[in-house]
Amino acid sequence: MVKVLHVFSFFRPDFTGEGVYFEKIRVHFDNSGIENDVLAVKTRDRAASPSRSCGVGDVAYLGLFDNAGIAVSFKLACWLIAHARQYDTVHFHAFADRYFAGHLICKLFGLRTLQSCTLDDSPDNIVTTYRTVWQWLIRLLIRLPDTYITISPQLYNAARTIVPAARVCLIPQGVEIPERAQGPSDEMRRSQGYSPDDIVLLFVGGICERKGVDFLIENMPRLLKHNENVKLLIVGPDLEDDYAENVRNRVDALGLTANVRFCGAVDDVSPIYRFCDMMVFPSHLEGFGNVLLEAMAHELPVVSRRLRGVTDSFITDRETGLLFDNDDEYIAGVQKLIADQEYRKKIGNAALEAVTRDYKMSDIASRYVELYTNTVNANDD
Repeated sequence: MVKVLHVFSFFRPDFTGEGVYFEKIRVHFDNSGIENDVLAVKTRDRAASPSRSCGVGDVAYLGLFDNAGIAVSFKLACWLIAHARQYDTVHFHAFADRYFAGHLICKLFGLRTLQSCTLDDSPDNIVTTYRTVWQWLIRLLIRLPDTYITISPQLYNAARTIVPAARVCLIPQGVEIPERAQGPSDEMRRSQGYSPDDIVLLFVGGICERKGVDFLIENMPRLLKHNENVKLLIVGPDLEDDYAENVRNRVDALGLTANVRFCGAVDDVSPIYRFCDMMVFPSHLEGFGNVLLEAMAHELPVVSRRLRGVTDSFITDRETGLLFDNDDEYIAGVQKLIADQEYRKKIGNAALEAVTRDYKMSDIASRYVELYTNTVNANDD
């Protein structure tokens, strides 16, 4: 049995994409003989926390949300000194330890360490967040992890500018392939308040500026000029209160209350994928974009902003989805899918085939298991 400690900045019940994804892939780790514990650095412990039933072995909370810098590194180091020797590998899923104390303790105890890069936390970007006078030292400390795990070609190439190539790997995110459905039924639509004639556009993600939800709202009037039955369903929690309030105010100001619905966070989005017509994704910055894979696995055609080295790494434009760079291309892509039902079906089928071939969760999990069970530390070139 290999025992792995997974270190997160935030974990349930706090909303965190990394934590949610870990809960999904963790089942495959269990089946491969990996025992998993979680250390949440910033999330505070809560009575009856949902994270206690997420399936991991133990969840420990440091509760350092209001702390930063030296306090986080010091308390993380103290915790690891007391507990780290019971683990074979420590996997840091976020960069919360700005003084690298956690990695230093793991090195002292001879533990293999992995560091994930999932958004704006590639080594080259981390270095730039320090004062220039200290960047030479950070470039040395940034090499402490034995392996950097990147989830997109963009992050992979960025990491290799700082860290030796032999210590950087690319493991994209995966997705569970659901049982094949026959498409949205009139009954499913009616149960959600939609008519069979409605064209339901779905967005899934936290409501924050980075995700670009305002882009979808501002472009709704143009879509409604061509088809008054277009609806937009927004699934996800408010991550930035002021931004979310502004978005809702724009819905009211543009007279879109009958066409735009906010339904908040949903634990299982699968039933929603099944009754919508397409996924729209205007995010400006992503490490990967797992919700797109989920939609594609449900044969839902996706219209996504082109994020080079990210979304265009798993969506082939006009074959497995539609990519856009500006408003006009977004409108054209959505209208094309609205007008041509057979084209929607063709794109959806191709998307499912691509995801099943290259991004099945069990296959992705096996690549992590290989890292966890390899106890030989990587060496610099």
